[in-house]
Amino acid sequence: MRAAQVSAVSARAAKCGYNFDPTRLKSNFLAAESAKGASVQDMAKIEKEFDTIRAKVADTITPDPDFCSDQRTRTIKADLTRHMAGDFSLGVENKKIDERLLANVPRTREVLNREFLLDRNAPKTKRIEE
Repeated sequence: MRAAQVSAVSARAAKCGYNFDPTRLKSNFLAAESAKGASVQDMAKIEKEFDTIRAKVADTITPDPDFCSDQRTRTIKADLTRHMAGDFSLGVENKKIDERLLANVPRTREVLNREFLLDRNAPKTKRIEE
């Protein structure tokens, strides 16, 4: 959820014209995740999720000329300031991400492929859409 939150804030801030370095924000976020003990495999998944969600949110909000309302820009500014300072927690208000923006982002997970137990030539895991 942290990757979804930070990437969505990055896309929203870019849409509303905030002067920040999205690459630096992403790098700092990934460094924080790594410091929390994420494995190399997890880091690849986190980075892919970050990029996918940021692109999807950007595509969703781009056509909306009224997206940057006063209330939204206050929220975006607060979240962006917090994230740029290195605080990537979800925060009390941000625990619920706007599902409208993430509706078309595929959610998958890998599970053990039961066929692997009987046939060692079968893939060990398979992707499940959630």
